[in-house]
Amino acid sequence: MTNLQSQFLLLSTVERLKFCQDPDKVSQLKSFLGPDVVANLIHLAKQNRQPAHLAHRPEKNMIFIPGVMGSSLQSKTLGSLFWLDLRNLARLNGLQLREDGLTDLDPALEVSPVGLTMEYEGFLAASLRHETLSHETFPYDWRKPWSVSAERLKELVDRLWTKNGREPIHLVCHSMGGLVARSMLVKYKNELEDKIGRIVFIGTPHYGTPAIAGYLKNHLWGMEELVLLATKLSRETFRSLWGVLGLLPAPVGIYPGTSPSGTHPCAGFDFYQAKAWHLGIDHDANTRLQIILDAVANQYRLLEDGHKSLGWNWWDRMLIIAGVGIKTLFCLRFSSGIDALWGNTVKDFQANSKDPDDPHRVGDGRVPLASAKLPWVASIRYIVGEHTAMMNTPSVQKAVFQWLEEGKVHHLASDLRGAYYPKITSLDLRSEVPALDGSDRLKNGDPGYWIDKEPSIDWMAGIEKKVVEGTFPELGQTRLL
Repeated sequence: MTNLQSQFLLLSTVERLKFCQDPDKVSQLKSFLGPDVVANLIHLAKQNRQPAHLAHRPEKNMIFIPGVMGSSLQSKTLGSLFWLDLRNLARLNGLQLREDGLTDLDPALEVSPVGLTMEYEGFLAASLRHETLSHETFPYDWRKPWSVSAERLKELVDRLWTKNGREPIHLVCHSMGGLVARSMLVKYKNELEDKIGRIVFIGTPHYGTPAIAGYLKNHLWGMEELVLLATKLSRETFRSLWGVLGLLPAPVGIYPGTSPSGTHPCAGFDFYQAKAWHLGIDHDANTRLQIILDAVANQYRLLEDGHKSLGWNWWDRMLIIAGVGIKTLFCLRFSSGIDALWGNTVKDFQANSKDPDDPHRVGDGRVPLASAKLPWVASIRYIVGEHTAMMNTPSVQKAVFQWLEEGKVHHLASDLRGAYYPKITSLDLRSEVPALDGSDRLKNGDPGYWIDKEPSIDWMAGIEKKVVEGTFPELGQTRLL
């Protein structure tokens, strides 16, 4: 990867779009981004070519908060990206945190968030074209507990609110970003009452996702890019990522439709008992994992109690956009028979044939509908859409902007039937930049994260060669959710 290519990953959306208006520079990107990604970027650059779109913007009045792995992480001492730069794959275990989840295991690396990855460029480009909304992005360290990022988010809200003449700051949250925002509200709701405007949650797993359970148990099982990543990122490093493990499905009694003494729709065992995972780790490692699991359970209790205490003044500001109609992992359970002796697990994707609207069996490819919803919020809208691709879908973008400006959504379905039989054109329901968000790789409704077949040795060797040459663009778009 050349210095120019590395620098491109650190650019803002405005800078990337300007970059992609120069044919000579664009030609240098195709080898490491791939021609389809570059074509998507050029498309956005043409849409935003007019100077008025990139200048004379209103003061910042909206913060966009990305999902897990949606923020690039850079080592200040290495001077390059850790997440995700092909040159640093061999150093990925430098992402490991200390036992408290607050500091790097190797403090000399000084890992910190520096910007957003490219899967959100469609939404951010649309925001740049908006006349009255002006966004600031909030990159954060998704490895750490949400409460750490919540403190920094509150500081950003205060700063923008002061700078824009004390006008309300809107929040647009994708996936894990919504949990960071909610963590902030739990602690600072009184201080922020006049500073926060409206809030949009898109694909936020408010009660967690079975996908993370699958990654913990089987270490990044799924599509081939994740399998390659698993050879570079150790199990121990993954188990140190408090923020990522915070996305495990919430405990019974908190997860929707469950009671404290009941069963969990997402699990055939207790997610919150380290030994129940049968990970084959020693006593000390089990103890460290148990500390994190206890913290995650407590985190969900705080969010649950905090949401109840917000009241209508806050609930009325909230819009949820939930994706449905995409093959999703709904449950992780141990195998039966002799396989169970080895702690092997199976993945359950089956919809409920008796109740096609069962929220535990409908999802966006990563998040079951039951987890994407919150009680009492002002509006919940539905769309057949993949978890990240929704951000780059014109109909979703319109809904977000309508909500922030008017507190209303004039389209998008208010029930599942409306989502499956929409009245708006199919063009508005698809991602505008499918190569950037990965939705171009959807096959038969499967987002590609649940491939069971182990890649061949020859395939792995070929991919390793491409990585060394810097010509494996798919790896740069790898994400957990």
